[in-house]
Amino acid sequence: MHVVGYTDSLSARPGETVRFRVSCQRQTYRAEIVRLRHTDTNPDGPGLITEPVDSDIAGDYPGRAQEIHLGSCVLVPHAPALNCAGGFLIQAWICPTTPARGEQGILTKMAADGTGGFRLYLSDDGSPALEVSGVTGRQELSTGKPLAAWEWYHVRALYDA
Repeated sequence: MHVVGYTDSLSARPGETVRFRVSCQRQTYRAEIVRLRHTDTNPDGPGLITEPVDSDIAGDYPGRAQEIHLGSCVLVPHAPALNCAGGFLIQAWICPTTPARGEQGILTKMAADGTGGFRLYLSDDGSPALEVSGVTGRQELSTGKPLAAWEWYHVRALYDA
């Protein structure tokens, strides 16, 4: 990808500041705010339709490549707040590079012996799935829709105990 960017928050109210972080392999890039009017790129539809919005950020900026470390992992020590006995919502932005390479954890909190906890993961075929297990048994649900490699997805799971 030549340009990759994200904001420091997913939402903002009018007047609040939003910071943009951009990695660019080219010497310059152009930034502007647009209103999305139609985003379905189906050939039988109208295609992508955007409308420019006046803003102070519109313009050209110097590019700077910043390395993205794929396959990052963090281990978080257990805390009682992570028990989530009443339920939970977990979510992540992912760009799977090898979605069909077997089960791959996204966000997991599972006992070493698999007897209790939860996990949001990619199943053997690359489909997002959720497993919840504990004293009441084991529940597992998959979307059944494999993800494409090198595409960004927002995956989330809501569990109401």
